Amino acid sequence: MRLFFYGTLRDEDVLAYVAGQGGARLALRSARAPGWQAVYARGKPYPVLVRAPGRAAPGIVTEVADTKVLRRLKAFEVRYRLVQIAVQSDEWTDTAWVFLPGRRLRAGMLPFALDTWRRRFKTAFLRRIRRRF
Repeated sequence: MRLFFYGTLRDEDVLAYVAGQGGARLALRSARAPGWQAVYARGKPYPVLVRAPGRAAPGIVTEVADTKVLRRLKAFEVRYRLVQIAVQSDEWTDTAWVFLPGRRLRAGMLPFALDTWRRRFKTAFLRRIRRRF
């Protein structure tokens, strides 16, 4: 299953914890999702993806064949639902599955930037997920 990650799973440490041992075999490619933007979920230290004509959300694409890894990713993204969207790089265009917010998550106004998230929230976020995984 081809997946597109736009938020915290783009961070190597987060992905390693969530995916477990099977995550070491994931080949990651840079990509973007045209017509989408990552913004912080309202009141949360992580993002949601929202439609945004004229924008393109940066991210990574990977193929997940290991069912255990996929189960772990779904457990991590429990507040999200899988939806297929268009993704692209400078060399290719394709589709991938992405975790979009479920009914209880609401988009905030602040754009998500991975570097900013790493500085502000990563340490506490990793402590939280280490307890779960």
